[in-house]
This record gives sequence, C-alpha cells and structure tokens, in this order.
Amino acid sequence: MPMVTYDMISCAKCSFPFDCRILGFSSGLGPPVIVCPVCKSLIHTDRQEWDDFSENQRQKYLGYTIFYTVAVGLMGGFASEIAHHCWVYGIEKNGIFFDVLLPASLLWAGTAIAIQIYRVHCSLQRYSHHRYRPYTGGLFFNCQVDLQFKVCIVLVALVLGGLGLSKLKIMSGGSFHP
Repeated sequence: MPMVTYDMISCAKCSFPFDCRILGFSSGLGPPVIVCPVCKSLIHTDRQEWDDFSENQRQKYLGYTIFYTVAVGLMGGFASEIAHHCWVYGIEKNGIFFDVLLPASLLWAGTAIAIQIYRVHCSLQRYSHHRYRPYTGGLFFNCQVDLQFKVCIVLVALVLGGLGLSKLKIMSGGSFHP
C-alpha cells in the first residue's frame, strides 16, 4: 500500500505546528516571518512574498496552482460524492453513482483557483503595506500557510459528516432512495 508522507513544520521554541507539506510540496508563497501564536517568538519560514519571486518561482507557483486545482478538484469531488451517497442512498448501499462528482469537482477546483489568486492578492497587500513586519494573523482560519493540511481536514470532515448524517437518518427512521 502506498504511503503518503508529510512534513509538519513547527515553532523551534514551543513546537507549535504552523505548516504542513504533503509529499514535500510547497508553492513557496507566503509570509517569510510569522509570529508564533503560542509563544510569540518569530518564526522564519522558507516562504517569500509575490514581489520577491523570480520569474521562475512565479512559473513554479502557476504549476503548483494547476496541480492543486486538479488534486483538490478530484479529491473534493470524490469526498462530496461519498458524503452525498451516504446521505441519499445510505451506508449499506454498494456502489457510487456519480450523482454529484462532476459539479462538485468543478466547485472544488474553482475554489482552489480562487484561493490561490487570493493568496497572491494577500501577498501583494502584505508587501506593499508591511514589507518587513512579521505576519501576526491567526494561523488556522487563513489561506497564508498550512493550506494543504486545512484542505485535508475539510475533505475528511465532509466524508465523516456524510457518514454521521447517514447514521442519524437511520436512527431517526428516515428512508433512503432505492
């Protein structure tokens, strides 16, 4: 069975995890220095702002955006299909009917593109207003760092939510489509 590897990057002082890289992938875009939300120490990341990117790094970001868009579109589409299947047909019904796979995949892919564009916008804003100020925003509810881990959490929550709703439907006596 293939193993997916990831690197969890943590604060050197208090070990608070602030970034995750699945299979070592990173677009490289983001705040170069952040303030640890736990111990308030400065963390130097290996990220750069958009204006500091070379032409090669910008092309690499575009390549990562295409990869992320396809990966998130497919994974999000299948996670949505599984959640939909559990809710509509129940857990016990075998097979996946691909009812929502295409529209869900397109929605997830569009969301990935929008997030990547938003990240460039945020980088340009940080660069123009606070070029040398460390990033102090919250680390969980943002798209600046650790995006891969957050997307994985949402996808797992979507599937588990579908399973949980299916169980609730069974317990409440609800019926499923044949």
